[in-house]
Amino acid sequence: MTMTQHSTFGAPPSVVHRENVGCLARYYWRIIGVGTLVFLVALGWTVWAGWQHQYDQQINQGNQRVHIRATHLKQVVGAASDHITQLRMWAESFPKHTPYHGASDIDEALNRVLHASSDGEFSLDESALSSSLPSLTSEQPLAQVLALKSSASTLAGATPLDLARSLADRLGNGMATAKYLRWSYFNSAKQDLLVLAPWAARKELIGQAPDIKTFLAQSWTYDITTKGLPENNPQRQPYWTPAYNDQAGAGLLVSRGAPVYWGDQFIGVVATDMLLDFLTEFLDDFTDREGIVLVVNEYGQILGQRGLAKSSDSAIRMIDTVVPPALLAGQTLANLNGQLVGSHRLFAATLDNPKWTVVHLLAQSVIDRRGFSDFKEQIFLALILLVGAVIVQLALWHLYVSPALQIANFVTYQDDFKERAAPKVPAAWRPWIQVLMQAFADRRRYLADLKASHDELEHRVEERTQALFNANIQLKKLATVDALTGALNRRNLFEVLEAERQRILRGASPLSVLMLDLDHFKNINDRYGHAAGDAVLCEVVRRCQESVRTIDSVFRFGGEEFLIVLPNLASAGATLLAERLRHAIAQAPVMFKGVPISMSTSVGVASLLAGESVENLMIRVDQMLYLAKKGGRNRVVAE
Repeated sequence: MTMTQHSTFGAPPSVVHRENVGCLARYYWRIIGVGTLVFLVALGWTVWAGWQHQYDQQINQGNQRVHIRATHLKQVVGAASDHITQLRMWAESFPKHTPYHGASDIDEALNRVLHASSDGEFSLDESALSSSLPSLTSEQPLAQVLALKSSASTLAGATPLDLARSLADRLGNGMATAKYLRWSYFNSAKQDLLVLAPWAARKELIGQAPDIKTFLAQSWTYDITTKGLPENNPQRQPYWTPAYNDQAGAGLLVSRGAPVYWGDQFIGVVATDMLLDFLTEFLDDFTDREGIVLVVNEYGQILGQRGLAKSSDSAIRMIDTVVPPALLAGQTLANLNGQLVGSHRLFAATLDNPKWTVVHLLAQSVIDRRGFSDFKEQIFLALILLVGAVIVQLALWHLYVSPALQIANFVTYQDDFKERAAPKVPAAWRPWIQVLMQAFADRRRYLADLKASHDELEHRVEERTQALFNANIQLKKLATVDALTGALNRRNLFEVLEAERQRILRGASPLSVLMLDLDHFKNINDRYGHAAGDAVLCEVVRRCQESVRTIDSVFRFGGEEFLIVLPNLASAGATLLAERLRHAIAQAPVMFKGVPISMSTSVGVASLLAGESVENLMIRVDQMLYLAKKGGRNRVVAE
């Protein structure tokens, strides 16, 4: 124990000054710094989490708005799908209803124009309708039929013309369910019949075509018919066409169609054309008045829009003019939901049928502005907390921390045994200072006396410690060394052998042991006395220690028996070493008080076997020594 380790007993002032001056102030500012950092991190995280929550709400609201409109749009366009489903079911089940007795006036008009046809084609013109239906009004739904006489040929028990008769008073009724349906029609696969509602004059329908036959053939070049062909639609599923402009100038259209089969025979397609101008009103009802709102089909065509600059030409605008093609590569609009497109956030919801997507592009600045507007109260609260924390910290410093640090510095300098002036602190702290100054005066007196006592005690402790150290060294030597000969004793023998055995188990080199016994040692004691015998034992140990290697160990095993441990030496080498020892002991007598005393030794040699215990090794080497004795002594016997 030294004075530099325990300043309680009066450490030098320089040491105390180096360790303590300003220490408390540094600790305080570290704590304040860490605390401030933790407070700012917690406050910042709270503000960020609140802002993120508010931002997520804005995103969720954007998603909800497009999903609500997508659900509404599905309900609106569902009327077209339902209309086609009903027409298809009627058309495919029509052969079961033949002969069909429809409206007699329509039948009469069709029969009149069929029989009056001279060129093989006919239609329900105005004259035929007015003579058959004299009470016809503009509100009554009617259908136009453009046909060739071949449509009267029987297929699967019915004729396409008979189907046209049945559809003539159904197409118009079905269209009444949705005001945005432009045309509904059935087109025969034989390209010889078209029944279409509402009624329009033949000349208006065929346009530039020279005749009905050419017009019917041309009608099978459009998407609405080709998508129903068996090779294009082997699953016989209803379908939607890409958008296109109406040739009559009605506006943008899409068509819903379905193939009609009588059994396995393809008969034609039923279809309806849907005017997309209703999307203008639909998008005007979008609840968020800011941003760009689009309806896009699976072909990337923009079917309707709000907030997008109108194109100067009649070409249908594509979505890649609004969303960068690089973002659309391998992606659907639904997959881009929530992503940033330029300076706008994209929200998208896709219908399952048709595959139309409602898209809302809202400027990110608008989202941020709305989020800040909803979050500004929390921001103001965070600022109030921050200012309040600063004010509280300053008050604590001036009223409590600064005086406490001055007192701490005053206390720190008291170990130099010098009387110092009291620190200047507020009046509330002065009684404490007076008590401290009196206590330190008493302490200085006590420390002076204690230091003198301590120095004396430390000197005594050092003397006792050195004495104990020397005694321990002597005891250790006595515990491991034979007092007479200086060889290692038997107690230490088995520890060394076990350690060597463990070393061999770890894959080290071999181990051998020699057991020596002096021949006729009892005769030496009896003839020359025990003192002479002790001299002989000491000389034997000396000669052994000179003959063996530095890594070998010589042990007195008991009486006149000795054991030598030979690490890293196999049986052959151990046997050679044993012979050298035997010669070293027998070659010269021991001189005791001028009297030569001859001596010899018998040696047994054994090497440790794999996995063998120390006890078994000792038994084997003892057996070898026994054989050496039995064989006439003064010899070496090895396994």
